[in-house]
Amino acid sequence: MSHRVTSRYTPFTVLLLGLLVLNTIGVVVPLLLALVSSFKSTAEIMNAPFGLPEHWSLSNFAQVLGEGNFGNYFLNSVLVTLGSEVLILGFSAMAGYALGRYRFRLNGALYTLILMGLMIPSKLLLVPLFLHLQQMGLLDSLWGLILVYAAGGIPAGVFIMTGFFRALPQALESAARIDGASEWTLFHRIMLPLVRPQLAIVTLSRTDMPVT
Repeated sequence: MSHRVTSRYTPFTVLLLGLLVLNTIGVVVPLLLALVSSFKSTAEIMNAPFGLPEHWSLSNFAQVLGEGNFGNYFLNSVLVTLGSEVLILGFSAMAGYALGRYRFRLNGALYTLILMGLMIPSKLLLVPLFLHLQQMGLLDSLWGLILVYAAGGIPAGVFIMTGFFRALPQALESAARIDGASEWTLFHRIMLPLVRPQLAIVTLSRTDMPVT
C-alpha cells in the first residue's frame, strides 16, 4: 500500500514564514547595530556605521553611568511602568468582568465608549492632554506619566479581558453563588485566576502614548 506524503509547507505557510523571518531581521539587526555602535567612538560611528569597532571600548557606558544620571532615569522608568501596569490591570480586569459577566441596559454603550479610546489617534490628544495636566499640576511629574500611560492602555485591556470573561462557563459562577460566595470573592478567587494568561497578554500589549 502506498501512502501519499503531503507537505506541511503550503505556499501560504512559506510566505508567512518568509514574512516572519524578514520581520525578525528588521527587529534584530538594528538592535545588533546599536549594541556594536555602543563600543565605538563617535568618529568610528560616523566613518563606518555598519563596521565593527577598531578598538572595543567601554567609555560610552562609563559616561552614561557616570555623567548621564542613568540611575535616576532608570528608576523613573521602573516606577512609571509598574504604576501604569497596576492601574491598567486593575481597571481592565474589573471593567472586563463587569461588562463580560453582567447584562444591563448600558452594557453595550459603555463597552463601545471604552473601545472608542482605541480609535482616536494619540497625536490628536497631545494638546488637550498637555492642558489638562497643566491644570491639574501634574506636568513634569511621575504621576502625570502614570495616569497618561494607564489611560492609553485601559481600552485595549478592557477589550481583551471582556472577551475572555464572556467565554468562561456560567456553571462556575452559578456553583460559587450556591456556595455563598460574594461578588468580590467570585471575582478575585474564582474568575480572576482563570484569566491569568490573559492578564499577561494585557501586560505585554499595553498601549503607550507619546508624551511631551
